[in-house]
Amino acid sequence: MEVKKVICIQCHNACRLAATVDGNHLISVEPDKEFPGTKSSYSITKACPRRRNAIEYLYHPARLNWFRKSGNHHSGRFRTLFPKCEV
Repeated sequence: MEVKKVICIQCHNACRLAATVDGNHLISVEPDKEFPGTKSSYSITKACPRRRNAIEYLYHPARLNWFRKSGNHHSGRFRTLFPKCEV
């Protein structure tokens, strides 16, 4: 497992996070305690619902993983424009 330093872009705070990954699979997302600015924003980052749900957001079974285009607005039929994205 490897810890990667990332910046969350889900809101205007741009929190610094430490993401634990195993190969290409996200394991956990925690506040980056080594970043100097974390001391003042740790409680906000720790309680953030976006950070806590990052894994569910990424791996949710209903997540759309490919670009689709409607053939006819009312037909309800879609065609895939690109192959499935690797997550």
